[in-house]
Amino acid sequence: WTYSIEETIPLRHYQTGTKKAKVKDGGAMASDGSVLYAIKGGGSHQFWKYTPGAPGIWTGLDTIPRLHNKSVPKTGAAMAYANGRVYLLKGNKTPEFWQYGITEENSKLITQNSNLNIATENSKLPAPNSKLIEINPNPFSKFTTINYTVSVSGRVSIKLYNASGRLIETFTDEYLNAGTYTTRLSAKSLARGIYFLKYEDATNSSEVKLIVQ
Repeated sequence: WTYSIEETIPLRHYQTGTKKAKVKDGGAMASDGSVLYAIKGGGSHQFWKYTPGAPGIWTGLDTIPRLHNKSVPKTGAAMAYANGRVYLLKGNKTPEFWQYGITEENSKLITQNSNLNIATENSKLPAPNSKLIEINPNPFSKFTTINYTVSVSGRVSIKLYNASGRLIETFTDEYLNAGTYTTRLSAKSLARGIYFLKYEDATNSSEVKLIVQ
């Protein structure tokens, strides 16, 4: 056997600016037989492709979406490639399972499946509930109305994320009494595209996809 050092993975990603990230717990790689796909773990959302050669080339792909504070790749993260897709478990005591479609230019998020029937009685993760929050109209171009139901009094957070998992706006993050609430969302400061509205309280969670036209 012989060993030779390859091109080191870049510290900076084009979507994260000057922020540096090294490979830590949860770093993982997968191969389609010709190129490698890599994440750094340690809470980093950087996603990379490595094309072997002389020299090899590292290419930054779309960053990994983030749904909440623990929704980051750390210890336990794993990747695999199958049937033209890269599959990612984020680890970090989350049930998140992501699927990525590969194109020549980048990797686009196709779907996220965290609703698998794998929770145990001792699980402390909020139970997804699509009826907790409703959006009307959706898609929308000017305004839409957000209706949500707080089943048990306690701290409630409602946050808007873009398709890359970046927090755009926090609508509420405070103690609320049980009941039904309504708020309005304006598209004035939002670019056209797909967004995700995340509701979370002490016992429940819900996520709704928004489309701004």
